[in-house]
Amino acid sequence: MKKSLLFFLMLNLFALPLRAEEFSDTETYRAVYEKLQTGYIKPQSASDSALMVLKALPAVDRKLRVADDEKRVSLYYDARVVRSFLKPENPEDVNASLKLTIRVLKAAQNVSNKVKEKDFELADILLENGINGGLDGNSKYYPAFGAEEKDRLKNRRHFATRMIDEVLYVKIGAFNKFTLKNLREAVEDHPQARAAVLDLRGSPGGLFSQAVDIADAFLDEGIIASEHGRNENRLKYYTAQAGDILTGRPLVVLIDGGTMSSAEVVAAALKEQSRAKLIGTGSFGKGTRQDLTELPNGAELGCTAAYIYTPSGQKLDKLGVSPDVCTFNMGDGRRLEDVLNRPQPQQCGREDREWRNLDLEAAVKLLKERI
Repeated sequence: MKKSLLFFLMLNLFALPLRAEEFSDTETYRAVYEKLQTGYIKPQSASDSALMVLKALPAVDRKLRVADDEKRVSLYYDARVVRSFLKPENPEDVNASLKLTIRVLKAAQNVSNKVKEKDFELADILLENGINGGLDGNSKYYPAFGAEEKDRLKNRRHFATRMIDEVLYVKIGAFNKFTLKNLREAVEDHPQARAAVLDLRGSPGGLFSQAVDIADAFLDEGIIASEHGRNENRLKYYTAQAGDILTGRPLVVLIDGGTMSSAEVVAAALKEQSRAKLIGTGSFGKGTRQDLTELPNGAELGCTAAYIYTPSGQKLDKLGVSPDVCTFNMGDGRRLEDVLNRPQPQQCGREDREWRNLDLEAAVKLLKERI
């Protein structure tokens, strides 16, 4: 009886209200829990989000561990229980999950100097490790400073063109608000081009809206892609409007294992609508759309909001796009006739081939045979 009374008093002690100023990143945790609760592709309660974040504590101090059962969340330090906390009665209650988060983190600060020393970085560490490793693999937390993955789109050349004999070569390194404008100018500046190569190798994607616009630029009609979110009863379709920027001139698209996301949307649409032949290897298979939300601490949350499907209804995520001509594991110097005319494998492996000459040479040869 005495033990039960003591445990009850301890729980009530931990339930005392906390002053907002005691924890500087409270509103950041709140914003993340609310966004995942309403905008994530899969059902995610506030309580689930809180546990996901708290279970990232070993990233700060390896001696810490958070475990839970049906009723309680327990904090361990060096394999010993520090404290146990009751889970929120309503797992959808953001305020209750926020209070649980703060209590556990304050308890961790009391036993771990490493957590105490990471006062300013704590939210970044927990949210980055929790979200990047605990959701679908495509949702990401981008700290306010030094986000390498976010900067990947900024630090590469986004667009390049040149003529190869009578073939216009266009490389899209990433899809941004200028991509369609750049493409239109490239075609207008090279009226002598009788065919084109669109190089999407190594492209990590970018704006989904630009992917739709780029595919539309080459298509006169038909489905470009479709998407399905958590709360939608049916697919949302994106279709092409009349007007082919190349006016029917032959097109080849280059893809490889580094072709991702929006770049895969374009490749799949042009292949399945019989507008272009694809040369290269299987693509990465990142077929989801993320909503980007700015958080109170200056960081950003890329939250997966929908799955993307090809015109035929094939899910892109984890599967990717297969080429018509597979160059997997082929080195430069191969006879182009052998590359283009050999029997194609049922499955083409994934490989990074961004700077391989063979793929481009095969594309140019194929196009010259058609013009």
